[in-house]
Amino acid sequence: MTNPHSATDKYTELLREKGYRITPIRKALLNILKEGQLPLSVSDIAQALKSKRVSAHKTTVYRELSCLQREGLVTPVRIGRALQYQLPGEDHRHHLVCTECHLVEDVVLPDDLKEQEKNIEKSKKFRITRHALEFFGVCRECDRAER
Repeated sequence: MTNPHSATDKYTELLREKGYRITPIRKALLNILKEGQLPLSVSDIAQALKSKRVSAHKTTVYRELSCLQREGLVTPVRIGRALQYQLPGEDHRHHLVCTECHLVEDVVLPDDLKEQEKNIEKSKKFRITRHALEFFGVCRECDRAER
């Protein structure tokens, strides 16, 4: 019996309702994104699939991500020049990005920019559907290595 509170169960059920088969790759991909605390690149996802002994060519990973994105089950996030993927969440995610080692870390802002979004929508007559915010710099480890 599946756990109704599980994100992957919810997403696989939505896929079934839309007529999609739940292939081992789709299920594993959703699980990997659920387990990941940060957005993942296609290379990261392919490596995680391999470690789970799920065989998938990068082209297949791109195709599956495209399908899941089209259905609103995966959100692309551009961090610097790299496109990464995560499950959509109700909370906006913000990231610290090291320009040296490319480490990406979530950062939580006390006021999650909701008030700023409202002000922007009102003043610019622009309906915001989502936002992304990245802070670029040098992480502690790379900063130590430079000294």
